[in-house]
Amino acid sequence: MGRRFCAGKKEDDPLFSPVRGDLTGLPPLMLIASTTEILRDDSREVARRARAAGVEVVHQEWAGQAHVFPVFADYIPEGKAAFRHMAEFLRRVEG
Repeated sequence: MGRRFCAGKKEDDPLFSPVRGDLTGLPPLMLIASTTEILRDDSREVARRARAAGVEVVHQEWAGQAHVFPVFADYIPEGKAAFRHMAEFLRRVEG
């Protein structure tokens, strides 16, 4: 699906990955990833690049969790905890 969406674009086009985009001027970001998931390194790089662009970033890595583990909040305590962290982040940046 990604290849179809990005058909005809240059390989370094940010549509392929937000890691390649201009992050200047973004609002505060919260990135949550697992230490074992496939997008861990991408989340680290986005956090690094966003900070370099002057964006406030909260980057959390949770040990041993599955990709998108917060969606399992009804089943695992780490998912519930991640949602609490998100709520705290939103309250802080909205206030």
